[in-house]
Amino acid sequence: MGSQSLPETSWQSQDEQKAEEYLHNAHLPPRHMKTATRRGAEGWCRALTMIVGRLQAEDTKGSLLALIGPRGTGKTQLAVEIAKAYVSFHCKPIKYIKLFGMFLELKESFNGGSEREVIRNYVNPDLLIIDEIHEKLDGVWTRGTFTHLIDLRYDAMKPTILIGNVDKKEFAEVVGSSVYSRLTEVGGIVQCSWDSFRK
Repeated sequence: MGSQSLPETSWQSQDEQKAEEYLHNAHLPPRHMKTATRRGAEGWCRALTMIVGRLQAEDTKGSLLALIGPRGTGKTQLAVEIAKAYVSFHCKPIKYIKLFGMFLELKESFNGGSEREVIRNYVNPDLLIIDEIHEKLDGVWTRGTFTHLIDLRYDAMKPTILIGNVDKKEFAEVVGSSVYSRLTEVGGIVQCSWDSFRK
Protein backbone atom coordinates (compact mmCIF):
# COMPACT_ATOMS: atom_id res chain seq x y z
CA MET A 1 0.00 0.00 0.00
CA GLY A 2 1.50 3.33 -1.11
CA SER A 3 2.18 6.08 1.36
CA GLN A 4 -0.26 8.96 1.39
CA SER A 5 0.48 12.48 2.46
CA LEU A 6 -1.59 13.84 5.29
CA PRO A 7 -4.19 16.41 4.28
CA GLU A 8 -3.32 19.99 5.08
CA THR A 9 -4.98 21.18 8.26
CA SER A 10 -7.82 23.62 7.70
CA TRP A 11 -6.21 26.43 9.70
CA GLN A 12 -3.10 26.33 7.52
CA SER A 13 -5.02 26.62 4.26
CA GLN A 14 -7.26 29.36 5.66
CA ASP A 15 -4.20 31.24 6.93
CA GLU A 16 -2.52 31.05 3.54
CA GLN A 17 -5.67 32.16 1.75
CA LYS A 18 -6.06 35.08 4.14
CA ALA A 19 -2.43 36.12 3.66
CA GLU A 20 -2.83 36.02 -0.13
CA GLU A 21 -5.98 38.10 0.17
CA TYR A 22 -4.23 40.68 2.33
CA LEU A 23 -1.34 40.95 -0.15
CA HIS A 24 -3.75 41.24 -3.09
CA ASN A 25 -5.75 44.01 -1.39
CA ALA A 26 -2.64 45.95 -0.29
CA HIS A 27 -2.18 47.52 -3.77
CA LEU A 28 1.54 46.78 -3.79
CA PRO A 29 3.14 47.79 -7.12
CA PRO A 30 2.96 44.81 -9.56
CA ARG A 31 6.46 45.65 -10.85
CA HIS A 32 7.87 44.89 -7.40
CA MET A 33 5.80 41.79 -6.58
CA LYS A 34 8.17 39.30 -8.20
CA THR A 35 10.79 37.81 -5.90
CA ALA A 36 13.66 40.24 -5.69
CA THR A 37 17.23 39.16 -6.39
CA ARG A 38 19.80 41.55 -5.00
CA ARG A 39 23.09 39.74 -5.47
CA GLY A 40 25.89 41.59 -3.79
CA ALA A 41 23.50 44.09 -2.20
CA GLU A 42 24.74 43.60 1.36
CA GLY A 43 23.31 46.86 2.69
CA TRP A 44 19.91 46.11 1.14
CA CYS A 45 19.83 42.62 2.71
CA ARG A 46 20.94 43.90 6.12
CA ALA A 47 18.23 46.58 6.06
CA LEU A 48 15.58 44.02 5.13
CA THR A 49 16.62 41.67 7.94
CA MET A 50 16.74 44.46 10.52
CA ILE A 51 13.34 45.95 9.66
CA VAL A 52 11.52 42.62 9.43
CA GLY A 53 12.98 41.66 12.81
CA ARG A 54 11.84 44.94 14.31
CA LEU A 55 8.30 44.61 12.94
CA GLN A 56 8.05 41.09 14.35
CA ALA A 57 9.00 42.17 17.86
CA GLU A 58 6.14 42.61 20.30
CA ASP A 59 7.69 45.64 22.00
CA THR A 60 7.82 47.69 18.80
CA LYS A 61 4.10 47.92 18.07
CA GLY A 62 3.30 51.29 16.58
CA SER A 63 6.81 51.76 15.23
CA LEU A 64 7.46 54.45 12.65
CA LEU A 65 10.26 53.63 10.22
CA ALA A 66 11.69 55.54 7.27
CA LEU A 67 13.51 54.27 4.17
CA ILE A 68 15.32 57.22 2.63
CA GLY A 69 18.04 57.74 0.07
CA PRO A 70 18.75 58.36 -3.62
CA ARG A 71 16.58 57.03 -6.43
CA GLY A 72 17.25 53.50 -7.63
CA THR A 73 18.49 52.00 -4.37
CA GLY A 74 15.51 49.64 -4.10
CA LYS A 75 13.55 51.36 -1.33
CA THR A 76 10.15 50.43 -2.75
CA GLN A 77 11.31 46.87 -3.47
CA LEU A 78 12.61 46.70 0.08
CA ALA A 79 9.20 47.82 1.40
CA VAL A 80 7.40 45.21 -0.71
CA GLU A 81 9.63 42.43 0.65
CA ILE A 82 8.98 43.74 4.18
CA ALA A 83 5.23 43.72 3.46
CA LYS A 84 5.36 40.11 2.26
CA ALA A 85 7.26 39.03 5.37
CA TYR A 86 4.91 40.99 7.63
CA VAL A 87 1.79 39.37 6.19
CA SER A 88 3.41 35.94 6.33
CA PHE A 89 4.32 36.42 10.01
CA HIS A 90 1.28 38.31 11.33
CA CYS A 91 -1.44 37.45 8.77
CA LYS A 92 -2.97 40.93 9.15
CA PRO A 93 -4.08 43.50 6.54
CA ILE A 94 -1.58 45.97 5.11
CA LYS A 95 -1.79 48.88 2.68
CA TYR A 96 0.62 50.56 0.28
CA ILE A 97 0.01 54.04 -1.16
CA LYS A 98 1.97 56.82 -2.77
CA LEU A 99 1.44 60.06 -0.87
CA PHE A 100 0.13 61.92 -3.91
CA GLY A 101 -2.45 59.16 -4.48
CA MET A 102 -3.66 59.47 -0.91
CA PHE A 103 -4.22 63.20 -1.28
CA LEU A 104 -6.02 62.68 -4.61
CA GLU A 105 -8.37 60.30 -2.81
CA LEU A 106 -8.93 62.85 -0.04
CA LYS A 107 -9.67 65.63 -2.56
CA GLU A 108 -12.15 63.40 -4.38
CA SER A 109 -14.02 63.04 -1.08
CA PHE A 110 -14.72 66.79 -1.13
CA ASN A 111 -17.55 66.14 -3.62
CA GLY A 112 -19.97 64.65 -1.15
CA GLY A 113 -17.68 62.01 0.35
CA SER A 114 -16.12 61.84 3.79
CA GLU A 115 -12.54 62.84 4.57
CA ARG A 116 -12.84 61.00 7.87
CA GLU A 117 -13.72 57.78 6.04
CA VAL A 118 -10.70 58.12 3.75
CA ILE A 119 -8.41 58.73 6.72
CA ARG A 120 -9.99 55.77 8.54
CA ASN A 121 -9.14 53.55 5.56
CA TYR A 122 -5.47 54.44 6.14
CA VAL A 123 -5.64 53.98 9.91
CA ASN A 124 -7.31 50.55 9.75
CA PRO A 125 -4.55 48.45 8.08
CA ASP A 126 -2.15 46.84 10.52
CA LEU A 127 0.85 48.04 8.48
CA LEU A 128 0.78 51.14 6.28
CA ILE A 129 3.49 51.95 3.74
CA ILE A 130 3.53 55.51 2.35
CA ASP A 131 5.83 55.99 -0.64
CA GLU A 132 7.10 59.18 -2.32
CA ILE A 133 6.67 61.29 0.82
CA HIS A 134 8.84 64.03 -0.68
CA GLU A 135 6.18 64.81 -3.32
CA LYS A 136 3.32 66.65 -1.64
CA LEU A 137 3.95 67.90 1.93
CA ASP A 138 4.31 71.53 0.93
CA GLY A 139 1.11 73.11 2.26
CA VAL A 140 -0.63 73.66 5.60
CA TRP A 141 -3.50 71.28 4.81
CA THR A 142 -1.34 68.49 3.39
CA ARG A 143 1.20 68.69 6.24
CA GLY A 144 -1.58 68.83 8.86
CA THR A 145 -3.46 65.88 7.33
CA PHE A 146 -0.31 63.78 7.08
CA THR A 147 0.64 64.56 10.70
CA HIS A 148 -2.91 63.73 11.84
CA LEU A 149 -2.77 60.34 10.11
CA ILE A 150 0.60 59.47 11.63
CA ASP A 151 -0.66 60.52 15.08
CA LEU A 152 -3.77 58.33 14.72
CA ARG A 153 -1.65 55.33 13.78
CA TYR A 154 0.76 56.09 16.62
CA ASP A 155 -2.15 56.20 19.08
CA ALA A 156 -3.48 52.90 17.68
CA MET A 157 0.01 51.35 18.00
CA LYS A 158 0.15 50.39 14.34
CA PRO A 159 3.45 50.36 12.42
CA THR A 160 4.02 52.74 9.52
CA ILE A 161 6.83 52.84 6.95
CA LEU A 162 7.67 56.06 5.09
CA ILE A 163 9.70 56.07 1.86
CA GLY A 164 11.34 59.11 0.28
CA ASN A 165 14.08 60.19 -2.11
CA VAL A 166 15.65 62.46 0.47
CA ASP A 167 18.63 62.55 2.81
CA LYS A 168 18.28 62.67 6.60
CA LYS A 169 18.21 66.47 6.84
CA GLU A 170 15.67 66.81 4.02
CA PHE A 171 13.53 64.07 5.57
CA ALA A 172 13.19 66.01 8.83
CA GLU A 173 12.15 69.10 6.88
CA VAL A 174 9.68 67.17 4.69
CA VAL A 175 7.76 65.34 7.43
CA GLY A 176 7.84 68.14 10.00
CA SER A 177 8.88 68.27 13.64
CA SER A 178 5.90 66.36 15.06
CA VAL A 179 6.32 63.27 12.85
CA TYR A 180 10.10 63.38 13.18
CA SER A 181 9.75 63.44 16.97
CA ARG A 182 7.46 60.39 16.86
CA LEU A 183 10.01 58.60 14.70
CA THR A 184 12.88 59.24 17.09
CA GLU A 185 10.74 57.84 19.92
CA VAL A 186 9.35 54.64 18.36
CA GLY A 187 11.29 53.98 15.19
CA GLY A 188 14.27 54.88 13.13
CA ILE A 189 15.70 55.84 9.77
CA VAL A 190 17.32 53.42 7.34
CA GLN A 191 19.56 55.38 4.97
CA CYS A 192 19.65 53.44 1.70
CA SER A 193 23.00 54.87 0.64
CA TRP A 194 24.33 51.96 -1.40
CA ASP A 195 24.79 52.16 -5.18
CA SER A 196 21.74 52.44 -7.42
CA PHE A 197 20.52 49.18 -8.94
CA ARG A 198 19.64 51.08 -12.12
CA LYS A 199 23.26 51.69 -13.06
